[in-house]
Amino acid sequence: MNLSFHYGTKKLSLTVPQNNIEILTLPQPDQKNNEKDIIISAIGSADYSLDDFIGTSHSITIVVSDQTRNTGSRVYIPIILEMLQRKGIKITIIIAQGLHRAATQTELQDIIG
Repeated sequence: MNLSFHYGTKKLSLTVPQNNIEILTLPQPDQKNNEKDIIISAIGSADYSLDDFIGTSHSITIVVSDQTRNTGSRVYIPIILEMLQRKGIKITIIIAQGLHRAATQTELQDIIG
């Protein structure tokens, strides 16, 4: 079986013998729920709500992975930013690049949406 994986902006290919493959499928989320509803529901169902987490803070810093790690932040960061901006919270985003080069403008868009 030929498999391909996204790695940064590249795609890696791998051939694995069919007898070494076991396909597991995850249950599909309710199609009525979009990503925003799922994230809002997850934040609201945690032990502490977003309001509890923020408390009386007027600012918050969010740390996200750099372009070498696809964590899906381009999906959830805009939703969280919208929720925080509605509360008038000042937001700082830090790209955790470690020793990697700085992200380009295009990569920043890919990282934070």
